[in-house]
Amino acid sequence: MKSKYLNLIILSFFIILIPNWAVSIIDTPSLVIANKNTPDIDYANMLMDEIYLKRKIHILDNNTVNISERSVYNIPIVNSSSFSIDKGTEKISIKYNIENNKINYKRISYISQLNNDNEITLLGKKYNILKRENNKIILYNTLNNISTTNGSFRYNNYIINLTIISLDRNTLFVDIYDKNNNLIKHNIELNKGEMRYLDDLGMGILFENETRFFKKSRYYFKVGNIITLKDREDFLLNNSFKVDLSNDAIELIYKHPEDLNNSFNIFNFYIKVINGSNGPEFFKIEHIKNYTVYGKDIDNLLNIGDNTFLVKRDNGKISIFKDGKEFKDTLKEYNTPNNILLNSENILHTNNNIILVGGPVSNKLTENISKYLKVPITNDFPGKNMGVIQVIKNPYNPNYKIMVIAGSDRNGTKACILSIINGQYNGEDTLYVRLNGNNFEVIKNN
Repeated sequence: MKSKYLNLIILSFFIILIPNWAVSIIDTPSLVIANKNTPDIDYANMLMDEIYLKRKIHILDNNTVNISERSVYNIPIVNSSSFSIDKGTEKISIKYNIENNKINYKRISYISQLNNDNEITLLGKKYNILKRENNKIILYNTLNNISTTNGSFRYNNYIINLTIISLDRNTLFVDIYDKNNNLIKHNIELNKGEMRYLDDLGMGILFENETRFFKKSRYYFKVGNIITLKDREDFLLNNSFKVDLSNDAIELIYKHPEDLNNSFNIFNFYIKVINGSNGPEFFKIEHIKNYTVYGKDIDNLLNIGDNTFLVKRDNGKISIFKDGKEFKDTLKEYNTPNNILLNSENILHTNNNIILVGGPVSNKLTENISKYLKVPITNDFPGKNMGVIQVIKNPYNPNYKIMVIAGSDRNGTKACILSIINGQYNGEDTLYVRLNGNNFEVIKNN
């Protein structure tokens, strides 16, 4: 292959439990290849970030690093069964059966395990146990120290205003507003040294102290995310779930699983039923984990897994190191196939599905297989602002597939990409789409 063609090679992070031929090429490990000298490279990057991105690490400033991790699982559907996805500290469990080619959900729950340090991961965040009784657990994450002299402070999306203090200076009353300045809590009483739990806001406030200098006061608080869970009662942050507490786990049980459709989410697990010609074939489950690392939590370096480290310099700046290479701002990670001949047209013989972005004019590999395409792609066909997604058997390796994403112009190719990342492509052999302004529309499929 000529050097002007950039090979984008990504292996999506899947546990493949069903035959390769039974699933859409989008739901399998695939090579993504585009020409770096055309807009197709931007469309390929859009596809990779939405479909195949495994982890993104982004340094916001010297004190904050945002990390997003994504795992995808394919689970075959059988007549009546159950399965669970276990992420170590949290998992989902689903029981179902099939009637008249329709999934009927029997029981769905989210489970979070307590570890030996009384630390728990709930809804993607780490919490410690603040208080524990037979039928109740109160969890908190980091308590933030906040002080104010003007009688007001912000926390998360809330504004807390001090309204009055008792004569003995041991009790404060506060009003709480949302980010749009709407009053949502009035005259909340805060007694010095006692944590006040606002369960419906997922927040706890502790009035810690007051200092006075002449007639001016400074008020000190501890504020954090607080969650109260009561056994056999509704989960206060989402009343669609009931709480079940045991010695070593918190289980949130969905109250009406029979009402769920094919696609739904259980907190940070996203479940979709993929249908084939004979009905439901497999579940596609995505697990999304987003978390933040603060500079104060990094001494010199922090191992965040997969041979990746956050390193804090003497000047306080944070860098990302992966396999000995430094990334100063952002690192995107994709799982990548090995032993590929990158600069050779023998790539068409590889033991992977292939996705080609761009038509015969812009993508040399698309030109090489153009005689095998079901729909010819030219400047005139399928037409202005139109594109076609098509899938064929790889003529050089029939055990695998090639998807071609291409239009008569760049807008047609963009429409194809948008239809995939917005979930409108469902494994069709051919799908015609058109760009309409900034949106797309499906024209027909075969």
